[in-house]
Amino acid sequence: MLLTELKAGVIGLGNMGQHHARHYFNFPDVKLVAVSDVDKNKIEIAKKYKCNFYTNYKEMLKKENLDIVSIAVPTMLHEKVAVDVLNQGIHVLLEKPISYDLKSAKKILKTARKNRVKLMVGHIERFNPAIKKLKELIINKNLGEIFSLESKRLSIYHPRIRDCGVIIDLGIHDIDLMNYLLSERIKKIYTVAVHKFIPNTSFEDHASILLTFKNGAIGKIDVSWISPVKVREMNIVASENCCKVYLLQQKIEMIKSFIEVKNRLSWEDYKEFIQKFTPEVKVIEEQNIEPLFIELKEFINSVKNDEPVPVSGEEAINALKIALKAIESGKKGKAIRI
Repeated sequence: MLLTELKAGVIGLGNMGQHHARHYFNFPDVKLVAVSDVDKNKIEIAKKYKCNFYTNYKEMLKKENLDIVSIAVPTMLHEKVAVDVLNQGIHVLLEKPISYDLKSAKKILKTARKNRVKLMVGHIERFNPAIKKLKELIINKNLGEIFSLESKRLSIYHPRIRDCGVIIDLGIHDIDLMNYLLSERIKKIYTVAVHKFIPNTSFEDHASILLTFKNGAIGKIDVSWISPVKVREMNIVASENCCKVYLLQQKIEMIKSFIEVKNRLSWEDYKEFIQKFTPEVKVIEEQNIEPLFIELKEFINSVKNDEPVPVSGEEAINALKIALKAIESGKKGKAIRI
């Protein structure tokens, strides 16, 4: 039976949880029924969105007849909260990463399967309009063979993050994106990771990750909590067209590959061409839409139409596995085969 209006709840009202509540409140085919947070002062969020408030999420699950729940609690609580919600037969959107280790993540997935409900993990960058356009270009073979992907994800450290390092917090975004864009298995990983800044923790706060894919493509991911400037960029080198993707601006610059030009010229003409070369840049600007809006809308549609979710538990577990291997490589100081 197809559902018309979904009854939604949100557990965890930090920054992301509040955004989930805001969007659910504004969707015409969703009714935000209740929100929950251990901080009783967050009742103001419930008042703002005209819904019930609970400091105990289990009480919310017991009293409210919910169809969907977003979980935006600290990563160490993902397993406990997600398992409790899934066991109530409620569809779940769980913020990334799926959990803190593979055993815990697999238990969450197993619980979703046992209860025959949907589990989606919020790898939000997949829903960035620029990434959606890039995936379309790749599917339509506009780029040709992809040789390498390089991403930079730099931010200043936020003190609320105490349960993981920069690879799990930031790097997992780009690990998931590269898997998603290439649809290729990662076979080897090498990481250089350092702890330079964050007090009272041993977690890495700056890292460079080198990935080797089964098809020979190379991925490089730079992540940092030490940068005063927020950077979200990706460069792709390919046989026909190369791309620079600006995730914050939701814009792509596409440039004709040298290989494509070389194939049309003799070597002497090519050398002259290089000396005079000015790259011709095609700018693709997508409609600026908040990625979380798209993510939640696709989750809602998956539930209403009983269709597969865009980011499955299996995909999220794979991203977590690679991220954990990246951390292991950094600690051991050597490459690791996957």
